[in-house]
Amino acid sequence: MKQVVIHAFGGADELMLTETPSPKVQPGEVLIQNEVAAVNPYDWMARKGEMKFLTGRKFPMVLGAEAAGVVKEVGSAVQGLHQGARVIAICGRAGGYAQQIAIAASQVVALPDNVDFDEGACLPVAGSTAWDALHQIAKIERGQRVLIYGAAGGVGTCAVQLAKQAGCEVTAAARSDKHELLRSLGADHVFDYTRQSLAQTPGVFDLIFDTPSVLGYLQTKKKLSDGGVYIATLPTPAAFLWWGLTLLPGRKCRVVLAAPTVKKVATLASLVSQRQLRVVIDRSYPIEQVAEAHRYSETKRAAGKIVLKF
Repeated sequence: MKQVVIHAFGGADELMLTETPSPKVQPGEVLIQNEVAAVNPYDWMARKGEMKFLTGRKFPMVLGAEAAGVVKEVGSAVQGLHQGARVIAICGRAGGYAQQIAIAASQVVALPDNVDFDEGACLPVAGSTAWDALHQIAKIERGQRVLIYGAAGGVGTCAVQLAKQAGCEVTAAARSDKHELLRSLGADHVFDYTRQSLAQTPGVFDLIFDTPSVLGYLQTKKKLSDGGVYIATLPTPAAFLWWGLTLLPGRKCRVVLAAPTVKKVATLASLVSQRQLRVVIDRSYPIEQVAEAHRYSETKRAAGKIVLKF
């Protein structure tokens, strides 16, 4: 089977397509023949060595946190899944860049018949991150004002739609060439952050969701309502410092980390199936062009997600 590995931290050229035997399935696992794997910013940050505290230093390393495909083999202790089932694989932080993966059945979600593999593979990381930020941390409510900064990315496009579904007034910040897309997803207001600063944006917000983590709490707190929350996606020392300093009632700083669960991903897949959530995919690459996919993701210009096809 085909598998992408890295043997050292570094640039996109470190991504090597190799042939390796199919993994053996343990009793509680299923073997999935992947059709699609999704690319996330975490992947290239891990490849560059910026996430050593999470990835460790053991090589060869297989990147990829999410994929979708068909169950090829079922372990002897597995119930509720069968050979030929279409599924989403929640891979954790690694392992998805492989044509076949052996994964615990408890990390597999059924893919609705009317949801394609591309859509399914894109849900665990971006969808769960947006869901947790809005519903578990900020606990958004109808009528609140929400700003999604970096709204055109994978997390941002999900967050815009989920906030709008919750009845919030949604402002989306992204480059001007993404504004039409964001309006189509439900954004009430849009602005180009390359031409207009946050300070120039009218009013205050109950939530500022900084999906690329480029603002910081100090830059945003004056634009937060009393009790409003700023949420970043990168676990920087500064973010955790301000988290600790804002534990008392008032404006808050929080960090959301991707924490997909079967329940959350199944909920998101159901929303896609019901056409209540749109998965935005910018580009699709064959697995042989994984380095090009990483280079494009690193430009931070993608509208939505990037996928790899096996």
